[in-house]
Amino acid sequence: MSLKLEKKKINQIVLNETFKIIDKEKLPIKKEKNISLTGNKTQFDSVALISLISNLELNFKNNLKKNITIADSDLLNNMQLIKDTNNLSKHIFKKMNAK
Repeated sequence: MSLKLEKKKINQIVLNETFKIIDKEKLPIKKEKNISLTGNKTQFDSVALISLISNLELNFKNNLKKNITIADSDLLNNMQLIKDTNNLSKHIFKKMNAK
């Protein structure tokens, strides 16, 4: 699998899981290609964000056989890493290809 395809696949998984959270929590968020997750431009609350990260970790473990921890010290020291779905996808891609 090429790196470009992996980036697209990761981004699609992130968006799909984000859309599930939006639907489940009935958040007033338009389903777009890039959704704000943190900061004053988002409707995502902390519970929704934690659910998203947990769901993503489980999804990658079950479907891609990759054990990753998204909410690590890097993330806690730099919340910009998950300010939106694009940044979250990049963060995950780097973590998956770091080993």
